[in-house]
Amino acid sequence: MSVNSIFLDTNFLLDALVEGRPQSAEAFDVFCAIADGEVAGLVMPSQLVDFYYIARKGGMSDRKRRESVGLILDCCSVCAVDQSLLRNALQSDEPDFEDGLIRQAAEEFGADFIATRDEKGFTGSTVPKAEPRELVQHLGL
Repeated sequence: MSVNSIFLDTNFLLDALVEGRPQSAEAFDVFCAIADGEVAGLVMPSQLVDFYYIARKGGMSDRKRRESVGLILDCCSVCAVDQSLLRNALQSDEPDFEDGLIRQAAEEFGADFIATRDEKGFTGSTVPKAEPRELVQHLGL
């Protein structure tokens, strides 16, 4: 399967850009492939806010958090969130609202995979989920 675009879950962004997280090396490799233009990365604005907040709780400096968000913006397309997407997410069978938003956006924007380590989420999605180590294999990294 050819991989053209990957919707990045918030835990994937943290894994790729915060040291010491599970599958950090693999997530970073996938993120580098996105940065190099080998595959498109997709995110939503709310994920950047969540990344900034969670990374602060993890001890990352304000400067580093801002640099990381800037890097995500440089490398990824930010998907528009509208009322329809929000309503569809509310009605989805995802275990939480953020997962519902990510799932709806991934489906609407035609992603090939959702990059995540979330074991419970996205099971009913038409877009398959994949952990960073699986994406490394799919991308041939």
